[in-house]
Amino acid sequence: REKLPTKKFMCLMGRRQWFRENLWKYIDWNEDIKNSSHVSYIERRIILEKKIESTSKHRILNGESGPQLDIGLDKYYKDSYISIIPETSAGVYVSEKTTKVLYYGHPFIMFNPSMHLTVKKVGMLEKLREWGFQTFPELFDESYDDLPLFEPRGFFTKNPNYYTNIMSDDVEIRWKAFTKNIERLVDMDIKDLHKLCESVEEKCIHNRKTLMNLKIPTEELLSKLKNIVERLK
Repeated sequence: REKLPTKKFMCLMGRRQWFRENLWKYIDWNEDIKNSSHVSYIERRIILEKKIESTSKHRILNGESGPQLDIGLDKYYKDSYISIIPETSAGVYVSEKTTKVLYYGHPFIMFNPSMHLTVKKVGMLEKLREWGFQTFPELFDESYDDLPLFEPRGFFTKNPNYYTNIMSDDVEIRWKAFTKNIERLVDMDIKDLHKLCESVEEKCIHNRKTLMNLKIPTEELLSKLKNIVERLK
């Protein structure tokens, strides 16, 4: 890089949900992490770009996203080493929050919450590896993404919003394992972090190339649509 990053982390958040609220409070209440990060949280009206024309600012705060509005993100990715991905509340599912990071070539750590009990909530890193992407055990203890989830009991078995409002024991275990990774890198000397990120640069290049040539989701979608059509005949 021509100029070394000044921040350790980058984190983009849009709509409010329990995990992002917890993550925002965790960052906001921890000065070391806050000062080491580029963070946006649209629903709290916190955006990265300060010098922005009013129409674009209004669209961003209204929850819009797209290439025209994301054009200023490049400098923030260049000025940070690692992305924290607060994925959407849909279990094992990849949104633009992940694809942006893959495109810009960032090492990443991600958390996949879910608001519905019937949706799988673990194993997203494994799914990415199945699709040909590479993850970063050199930087993180990735075991948090495979920790088992407890079965809800009693009232909670019929409550689809269990994970919206309640930090259950199993989710709290995953949360603590997840944030432990962040704390370790915050405490790391930035020169050591730079060396670590340099060591995984080829992985980042590979991930971008894999993203740009990805066919698996398209093939899976076409196969499912074909099966639906066949059943309707």
